[in-house]
Amino acid sequence: MSDFILDTNVLIRCLRGISETLDLARTLTEEGDLHISVLSQLEVLTLAQPQEEKRTLDFLTPFILHPVNELIAHRAATLLKSAGPARPLYFSEAIIAATALQHGLVLVTYGPGNLQRVSELKLYPLPAASISRGMT
Repeated sequence: MSDFILDTNVLIRCLRGISETLDLARTLTEEGDLHISVLSQLEVLTLAQPQEEKRTLDFLTPFILHPVNELIAHRAATLLKSAGPARPLYFSEAIIAATALQHGLVLVTYGPGNLQRVSELKLYPLPAASISRGMT
């Protein structure tokens, strides 16, 4: 049994009502708990329109929320440095990956990109073809 941390791109698709992503989230809850990084919370709340804010907050409430603490910051910095300039990670990717590593979580994400090079990171990659469906 594993616990999962949902990437921001997964959360956004859930909020947009993409059935395949919602079904996946329901399935994952049968296998373990669902977590999110406070960074994903920030990103999702930033995208919410004023009339969507309450619904968005209600949606995010059940997830186990992880702050960016000193250990996660150091781990993210190490990931950013080790990625190198040729294939860099974004700060958000590094923080969410570091959170997953720090708490032993499987990272659920669409299009894992450069995160696939983080050998110790357990990924649940979702098909990139699904990224465009339902996105405006």
